Amino acid sequence: MELILNGATVLAATIAAIYCCVLSRKLSRLQRLDDGMGASIATLAKQCGALQDTVRQAKTSGAQMQEELVAQTARAERAAGRLELLLATVHDSKSGESRPVAARPQAGSDLRDIYKAMR
Repeated sequence: MELILNGATVLAATIAAIYCCVLSRKLSRLQRLDDGMGASIATLAKQCGALQDTVRQAKTSGAQMQEELVAQTARAERAAGRLELLLATVHDSKSGESRPVAARPQAGSDLRDIYKAMR
């Protein structure tokens, strides 16, 4: 009986050793940087860095475009004020004679230039 138990123990130890060898090979394959999980992790790290650079560039570009849009909006508002003044002047004119309309405070010197040009 003791011989059978010793044989079973040796068999179980041999199976455990084979199982450990198989796991060791799988683990070493996963850790290799050329084609294993290590390569996947390295690739993901590189892509993460590239994505961060892209996000940084997008933020910078967005801020620049926002500043440009604000400037263009201000120019458009000034132009709209001048157009309103011109339309009001044309509307109020009698038989080709133009009268100046009170200028808006925000329009500034541009309105004076328009008025001088209309004389």
